[in-house]
Amino acid sequence: MAGSTVLRLPRKQHDMQYSTHLLRQMRLIIGHNIHRFRFQKELSLPDLAHLSGVSERRLKQYELGKHKIDLDNLFRIASVLCVHIREFMDESGDGSL
Repeated sequence: MAGSTVLRLPRKQHDMQYSTHLLRQMRLIIGHNIHRFRFQKELSLPDLAHLSGVSERRLKQYELGKHKIDLDNLFRIASVLCVHIREFMDESGDGSL
C-alpha cells in the first residue's frame, strides 16, 4: 500500500483497549438482561430497588450499561428476579448460554 499509513498500537495498549471494549460490552449485556428480567417479572424500578436494596438511580445506571456492577449487587438483583447470575451474561436474550 504505497503512500498509506497504518497505525499500529503497541501490543499491550491494543490488549488493554480490547479488554476495555469487552468490559463495556458486558456491562451493556448485563444491563439489558436486568431490564429484561425485571420487565418479565412485572417489577418497576422502585420495586426492584426496594426488594434488592440497590438504589433506583444505580439500577438505572446498570440497565443502561453506564456503571460497573459489583458481585454483591448482581447477586441481590438475581435473587429478587429469581435468576442465576450467569443468565445476566446471556447475549442472545433468550436464556440459552
